[in-house]
Amino acid sequence: MASRAKRGTGSVRKLPSGKYQVRITGPDLARHTAPITFATKAAAEAWIAAEARRMDQPDEWIPPRARLAIANAQRSRAAAERVHFGDFAKQVVATRTVKGKPLAASTKLRYEQLLAKYINPTFSQLAINEVTPAIVTKWWGELPDSPKIRREAYTLARSVMREATALGGPIPGGLNPFQIRGAGSGTSPKRETIVNQPELEVIRLTIREEWRPMVSLALWCGMRLGELIELRRSDIDLPRKEIHIRRSLGLAGGSGRHVKGTKSDAGARDQRIPDSVIPELAAHLKTHMTGRHGLVFPSRNGSHLNPSVFYGKPKSAPGARQPPKPVPGGWFAARDAAGRSELRFHDLRATGATLLAQNGATVAEIQEFLGDSTPTAALRYVRLTSARMDALTDRLSKLASGDSW
Repeated sequence: MASRAKRGTGSVRKLPSGKYQVRITGPDLARHTAPITFATKAAAEAWIAAEARRMDQPDEWIPPRARLAIANAQRSRAAAERVHFGDFAKQVVATRTVKGKPLAASTKLRYEQLLAKYINPTFSQLAINEVTPAIVTKWWGELPDSPKIRREAYTLARSVMREATALGGPIPGGLNPFQIRGAGSGTSPKRETIVNQPELEVIRLTIREEWRPMVSLALWCGMRLGELIELRRSDIDLPRKEIHIRRSLGLAGGSGRHVKGTKSDAGARDQRIPDSVIPELAAHLKTHMTGRHGLVFPSRNGSHLNPSVFYGKPKSAPGARQPPKPVPGGWFAARDAAGRSELRFHDLRATGATLLAQNGATVAEIQEFLGDSTPTAALRYVRLTSARMDALTDRLSKLASGDSW
């Protein structure tokens, strides 16, 4: 029977790469492979000799790979102690990309607002490795009672720590302390607000005449406000009854407004213009704009229309006891005149999608109409139609149980 190798004995093997691999017999009489390879045989043999000296105290000896893992963890902890959450979060937001593209200005602004108002006051001055589940739980319990804010703040903070614990982060392989079940899931409450025909007529009569086509295009072509503000004469093909939607105005606020691509790849679309909208749009193009590449709905000075001007957002006077009335001719004034002060301009898209669903459009067709990258919104409008069908079916049931029709 062959005798077992003695403690401290090792072997060297040359790999196809030209480097040398080492195995050594530990105090446990098991074979252990060195966690690294060596450029020369002499370096490999020197490592065996050093490891054999470590075994002079077998009770304190740790296998080479485990010892390296401990050393790496210690270095990571030391590095994490030098990195504060606030600085790391700022770096994550500045460098994050989506599908290889930098964050949209509006998204980056939202992240910065969440950090400044809801995340950094608790975590900014903590070292990355000092953020614990107990601190996270306490912070979560103190967030405002708003599902949207709570979800967005938690999701962003958790993603920052995910970057910190990923390979290349300050604490690779560490535990992410953001582990509150369900905290980052769910969606905002679904708005299923639509406008009816009499209300639409009041809105059209009340809003400024040059903005009426914006109402029509939002409802009947599913266009977003940012897409309408950046719409140019060259994007409209009246003979083909098409609008080529390729750009949008980024509404990041202040000087952050900028021309960008559509909200998603699916947002770039050729939208058919209904026959009922053609005369109104043709008259608008003839009366209110010049130049093939001019804006279709410009401001008075020819630049991009400011959303707050379109909305007619009133300015609060110092010391005023009552809220100011919206500016006449703006969206706010028009919806108030229709008795729909809760109506958003975006709800016109919802109305168009709902009408499509009620007239038999498929999920894919509604998704294309909305220019959405996922069928989520389209499914919501189909569900609305299903609920309406339930009500209609109930009416049929009552007819069936009656004496006559």
